[in-house]
Order: sequence, then C-alpha cells, then structure tokens
Amino acid sequence: MGLMDWMRAGQTPNEFFGQAQSPEVSSGPQFSEDRQWWWTGLEWVPASQANAPAPKPKGMRRILASKGFRVVVVVVLALAAWAAYILVRSVMYVHQLNGQ
Repeated sequence: MGLMDWMRAGQTPNEFFGQAQSPEVSSGPQFSEDRQWWWTGLEWVPASQANAPAPKPKGMRRILASKGFRVVVVVVLALAAWAAYILVRSVMYVHQLNGQ
C-alpha cells in the first residue's frame, strides 16, 4: 500500500491509512508525494492548514544563509582590516625613517 494509493481510491489520507497509521516512509512530519497533505506524526491534514516548517534554502542560498559562512566572512573581513592597518602603519613608519 503506497502513499499515492489513497489518491486513486478517492479518499483522504486519514480515511485510507487510518487516523493513527503513519506513512510507510517515515513516522516524522512530512508532506505527501503530491504535497497536498501534511503528516503531523499523528494524522494527515491539508497542506494549507499545516504548520509545516519553511523549506530549507538550496544551493548558493543555503551556503549564504549558513551561520558558518557568516562567521568565515566576518573573520576574513577582520583579517583584511588588520592587514590594511599593518600596511598603512608600515608605510607611515618608512616615511618617518626617510624624513618625508
């Protein structure tokens, strides 16, 4: 008995599977294959009424949204600022030594 069999039977997932029966794939919260229903772990509810988590970003958006990427960017910017400061101080020191 597959997840899509209930669609062919013309029933809601709760009628087809039974109120307390979870889908075969997982007992955790998930969308049905057609994304019209949401399994709460206890029952099927229409996806429009579900408290489903927002989908995770994919690809480059996922990387840009990650906390680790933000930490790396802050560290790189801090190192670049420190390197620029050292460079400016070195140039000023050389100019002082040459009397300019």
